[in-house]
Amino acid sequence: MFGGEFVPYSFNYSFVVMVLTFNGTHYKVCTGSVFHDFLVITAAHCFLEKDVVYTTHIRIRVHDSQKHYHDYLVSNLFIHPLYLEKVENDIAIVKTQTEIKSQQLSLYFDKYLPKGYFVNMQCVTLGYGLNKNVAHQDTKNIILTKIDDMRVFSFRRCLYVVHFFTTRILCVPMLNGRGPCVGDSGSAIICGGQAIGILSRGYVLGNGCQADRKGIFIYESLYRHRVWLNRTIALALEPTSFQVVSNVATRLPKDYLQSEFLIVTTCTVCQVIHSHLNDEFFNLVEQVGVCSERGIARGQLTKYLLSERC
Repeated sequence: MFGGEFVPYSFNYSFVVMVLTFNGTHYKVCTGSVFHDFLVITAAHCFLEKDVVYTTHIRIRVHDSQKHYHDYLVSNLFIHPLYLEKVENDIAIVKTQTEIKSQQLSLYFDKYLPKGYFVNMQCVTLGYGLNKNVAHQDTKNIILTKIDDMRVFSFRRCLYVVHFFTTRILCVPMLNGRGPCVGDSGSAIICGGQAIGILSRGYVLGNGCQADRKGIFIYESLYRHRVWLNRTIALALEPTSFQVVSNVATRLPKDYLQSEFLIVTTCTVCQVIHSHLNDEFFNLVEQVGVCSERGIARGQLTKYLLSERC
């Protein structure tokens, strides 16, 4: 958090974790939040910026009060099926292979509240992003920082400010140059003790992270994604609902809300482990060629999901 306050590890924020994705030369840093023994919520773009993403390239780093950290291996990655880069549905859930030893953040997405309920409420956000305008040197030296006076725009004001608008987002203005920076993607905005949104992107005037920049940050609203969250959480926690057949990230088809889900393996011939999915869907998946020797090619499944036949 650029301009944020350093958070000692002795403070009660161990649910804020570092999401590390290896891109071949170094680790890309994002922020996530533990909300279940095995589950972390973060942003989809933390993973989908290369042609292929493998769960073996992802680590969830948790710090304890003694300044030590532990890296957790990942078993599954669930990305919103309609994620569109820099546009909408920038949300993902990561499942670890073993239980995460940390605190857990409460997510607000089940109970309806009026759109203006959180407006002008003082909110806090924490992340492992840059807190000054320098490049990261080593993931071991990155510190957790927070800003505890963030406020959410009203629905109408958000609509007025943001050029491309979807009802599934929250708008949070920058405070005198202070706000999220590189590495804070996927962090939660917490109002009233509950996370209400996940940081996706920002519309910022100014180069990099600096005191004189101005802008607005876009968060994915958890409440507006409640159907996807409920179904995905249930799917991730049900040991008999799916079979892990590869280390490639899981992407759920658009119609999984009515049926089951899909896992695409790394293979030369497309294989789909499916349940209660009709033949037409299976054929469509084969036609767009979402399999390759390398894994899921970026954009292919998204193209299928946005086609007229969906």
